[in-house]
Order: sequence, then C-alpha cells, then structure tokens
Amino acid sequence: MKPGKLRVRCAKCRNGGFILQNDPKGWSDVLTPHKLHGDCVIQGCDGKDAEFYFKCGAHETGELESCVALHMVRFNTVGVQCATCLTARDKVVMFNTCHHCLCVECFVSYVESKVRSRDFIQCENIGYTVKCPADCAGSEIKEIHHFRLLGKELYDRYQRFGTEDCVLQMGGLLCPQPNCGMGLLPERHGQRVECPSQNGGCGFVFCRECKRAFHSGPCTQLSAAPPRVENQQVHIKPEAQWEHANAAYIRRIQNRVHSVVFRLRRTVVADI
Repeated sequence: MKPGKLRVRCAKCRNGGFILQNDPKGWSDVLTPHKLHGDCVIQGCDGKDAEFYFKCGAHETGELESCVALHMVRFNTVGVQCATCLTARDKVVMFNTCHHCLCVECFVSYVESKVRSRDFIQCENIGYTVKCPADCAGSEIKEIHHFRLLGKELYDRYQRFGTEDCVLQMGGLLCPQPNCGMGLLPERHGQRVECPSQNGGCGFVFCRECKRAFHSGPCTQLSAAPPRVENQQVHIKPEAQWEHANAAYIRRIQNRVHSVVFRLRRTVVADI
C-alpha cells in the first residue's frame, strides 16, 4: 500500500488541461463518473465532464498510467476504535453504509480467515467479496483491490476461489485431484468427465456424481457433507463507527475551545 496522488482530466479527450467548476468534497465526487464538471482548455475539445484518477506517489509514472485507489483505507483523524482490537490505530478500513471500522492489521486477519474458510459471498455486480464483520446490509466491499492487502499468496488464492465458485454456479465441476482443482464445463449428458491435460489439467478421468475415478455401474454411497456453519451475528461497539468517533472528536474540540475561551475571559477580568 503506497500513497497516491489525485489527478483530474477531461473525460472526453483525456487531457490534463481541464479547469473544475467546483472542487471535490468527498469520495463520492471522485469515484462517481461525470459527477463534477468544468471546462477543457484544449483547442478543439468542448468536454465538460471531469474524470478523476490516481497516480502512485512512490515512483515516477507515465502520463497515461494510473493506479486503483483503496478508498476504504482512511487516516484515523477522529480516533475511531477498531471493532476487533478496540485500539485507535493511524489507519483504518471503513466499510460502506454502516461505516464500521477495522484497523488494517485486523482487516487483513479478518479477510484471511474468510479466504482460508472459503466464506466469501458472490455478488452479481461485484464478484467474490465479503461484508462487514457484523454482516451489515450493503457493506459489501465493492473495490476488490482492497484484498491485495492480504499479500500475493493469499490474494492469488482468493482469485482462484472466486473463479472456482463462478464455474460451479455456471453448472461446472472442479477436478477432484489434489493439487489440480481445474474448473471444467463438461457436456450435460454422461457420467464420464476428463480433466484435459492439453489445457493445463492433470488428465484425471472421474465420475460426475461421486467425483472418484471413473467406473462402470452405480456409485458407492458417499458420506454426508459436513453442515455449513452460518455466520454468527457480531455486536460492534459504537466506538468502532466513524460517525460516532467523529461526533466525539468534535465534542473534544469544542470542549477545548470552551476551555480556552474561559481561561481568556478570566485573564481579561484579572487584568482589569
């Protein structure tokens, strides 16, 4: 995770010669396409819509090169507590809608546990993702690049699991051989399924029903699948919500201002 630099350009000609009518006031202004407007100063272009993008602040980049913003990661300016460890860290990950917060370390541990248990959800417009630990409605992580905080090994595993679940939802199969697991979309009829070695598979031929080596005759009885453990409701303290911490932060500032004003008044009275 590296710091980024916010840039703006004309959405029509994609040139940086663009003057905004109003500055962005929040992430929604930056992430929503064509929300802010302005004037393109490039001759021959009448573009009016602004396009925001980010460049990496850690190294030099080309003019057209950009990077993805991890907009859920925020500097903890208001001292909000992590919902897991109940400490106020420098950076937090704030979930959409509910605005519950986790420190970056606890967020990585939370998502890692989801990856290892394959406890993700499949959303139509998002893909393979997770919700807030309290399972709040609308809290799904929409920008999946946040999962790169897991590191390369776990992120690659997350992508593989997402692909496999997509294949299963399409009516496909996964090769049951250890260290393979290739996604397959075989013909609907017939029990014989082959994992094609010429396309990166292992060449294993197995039965569609029992997932064992292909055989003639009926399948032997399979053991029952272990029951799926449903997510338990997690109670998160108000201190782990951004708005609550922000209100408390404002109250602390107001109390400090009142205290300073009170001391100034006493000083003025004493001088008189």
